[in-house]
Amino acid sequence: MEYINNIYDYKTTEIRAYSGLKTHRAIIGQGLTLKATQYPDKPWLTTAQFEKTEPGVNHSVKIDAIAEPHSTLELHIFTGTNSEDSINYDINVTAEQDSDVTLSVVSVTGKNVDVNITVNITGANANVKLPGLLLPTKDENFTYHSTVIHQVGGSSTTQKVRTIADANGYGDFFGIIKVQPNAQKSVTEQVNNNILLSEDARIESKPQLEIYADDVKCSHGSTTGMLDQDAIFYMRSRGISEKTAQNLL
Repeated sequence: MEYINNIYDYKTTEIRAYSGLKTHRAIIGQGLTLKATQYPDKPWLTTAQFEKTEPGVNHSVKIDAIAEPHSTLELHIFTGTNSEDSINYDINVTAEQDSDVTLSVVSVTGKNVDVNITVNITGANANVKLPGLLLPTKDENFTYHSTVIHQVGGSSTTQKVRTIADANGYGDFFGIIKVQPNAQKSVTEQVNNNILLSEDARIESKPQLEIYADDVKCSHGSTTGMLDQDAIFYMRSRGISEKTAQNLL
């Protein structure tokens, strides 16, 4: 089943939807703004009614969005469901000329949370922002995979994803930005910063660039490490608990 929202009548509209094995497609009209928020655990925040599922099930959510010329798309994914749930997001976005796209992901709770993002930039002067935060802890596995393709020049992508893993939590970031031969004057920034809060936590990081144009400004980088143990020791010696010290740092 598919739900299509053609937004042409309002300057700003907001969609909040719960979904399981459904497709939500949003086509944003020229010069308009769409703000969409996905809450998997709140079925009553919907444009169409769905039944609430029991904890421990698998959710599969597919979202297709097109940001037409001079439009603004904000899509915020928050995975804060039951700790036994498994969630898979398949998100496809097309950014056309002079559009502004923000697609943020915050993964907080869930047994297995897989986020797969594909962004096709098909218009000049499009701006894409991809902030993300993964917080896996005990027995949780969070993945964030993204592909951004610059088809034309004069557009920009900024991707900043952070992972903080505790206990035996696992975080996986794989992001690739492709700049095609016709996409001269593209500007991209890709950063993945990670912190391990325990020796059993694991984080994998694979930022990648594929550049087929010669007049571009592109950068990427990744850092992974543990908190400063000397700083934690100092705060604990002043009566601050280890957990509070970690939160402060």
